[in-house]
Parts: sequence; structure tokens; C-alpha cells
Amino acid sequence: MQVISGTVQNAVKLDSLKSVLEQNRRMTGLLKEKKSHLDMSPEQRMLEQFKEQMANDREQNKNNSIATKVMNGETLTPDEEQYLTIKNPGLLNSYRHMKEEQKAEEEELRRCKTKDEVHEYKLQKMGEFLSALKSAHGDAEAAVAMEVLQKVNTFLKAEKNFIDSGGYANLPTEADEAIDRAEDRNEKQEETLEIIEESAETEEPAGKEVSEAVADDDRKDTKEKKDTE
Repeated sequence: MQVISGTVQNAVKLDSLKSVLEQNRRMTGLLKEKKSHLDMSPEQRMLEQFKEQMANDREQNKNNSIATKVMNGETLTPDEEQYLTIKNPGLLNSYRHMKEEQKAEEEELRRCKTKDEVHEYKLQKMGEFLSALKSAHGDAEAAVAMEVLQKVNTFLKAEKNFIDSGGYANLPTEADEAIDRAEDRNEKQEETLEIIEESAETEEPAGKEVSEAVADDDRKDTKEKKDTE
């Protein structure tokens, strides 16, 4: 038991020693940097400060550029994702959440059966965004506005991806479907008429085939009336 206790104590002492050494290294580095600045002429110090400011500006510009891409629903490069992993993990989490929402919206759009359903879904989403914007008040208004703007951009990017993939172009309109149903009905009616004419020529009753064709037409007419109501 004493051996285990001694081992734990040694480990604690070692960690404490490492922490002290790390602090000493940082302090030594700061002192060297300060001494280096003191040894500089005023012009050299101004030049050094200017370089530091330029480096900070570049860093800030890069972060702002990436943040703008995230806000617009754009895809980041692997280098940009790696940069956020180190410099801005919070923004990286926002980006990943945005991409998940974008994928979900694309899947919803692909579930639409007609172009009209796509338009209806888009109107529904825009109504939700507007409602969220109107519900914001006071100090939260600016933050909600930014969040809603990002959601709008995310949806529009998903819609663009859906259109670019050819998914939208391949969808019929409700008018197209109505025309297809009408043409199918006309074809069935022509087939029924042919059966009746053949029956009249052979003096045999059309019977069951005509009854089924007429019943089929009646069912389709009833369905179309319900769809248009």
C-alpha cells in the first residue's frame, strides 16, 4: 500500500514540476521578447509593431472570409476547415450544422412529386423564416436576424443544388399530370368504343369488358374532381 501511495505522490510531484517548468519557459520567452524590443531603435519598434498589426489583420480577414462563406451556405475547403479546427472551433461547429441542414433540405425537395410541390414547400419555408424574424424583439433581434439570414441562404443553396442536379427539371407540373390523365382517359374511351363497334358488327354483346372500362373511367373522373377541389 505504501508503494502505491509513494508512486501517486511522485506522479503528482512530476506533474507539478512540469507545470512550473512550462511557466518558466513562457516567462523566459516573454523576457527575451521584451529585451529584444528594448534593444531596438524607435524605428525598428515601429516596424515590428507594423508587422504584427499586418499579421493580425491578415488573420482577421481570413476568419471573416470563412465566416462569410458559412453565412452564405457555401462549402469550405479542407484547408479552411483545418484552420477553423485550430482558430475558431465554434464557427466550425456552426458550419457542420449548416451542412446538415442543407442536406436535409435537399432531401425534402427530392420528395416533392411535382414542380408545384417544390414551389409550395419553398413558400412554406420562407413563411417560417419570416415568422421567426418577426418574433424577435429587443437585444435578441440582431442575433435572430443573422440566424434567419443564414437559414435562408442554407435553403437557397440546397434549392440550387437540387436544380443543378436536374431533379427539378425532371419533375412534371400538376398541369402535365392532368394532361397525362386526360390522354389516358381518352385512350381508354377509344378502346371502349372499339369494343362496342366490334360487338355491333358481330352482333355479340360487349358485356363485361365495356362495363369494366366505363367503371374505370368513372373512378378516374371521381379522383380528378377530388384532386381539383
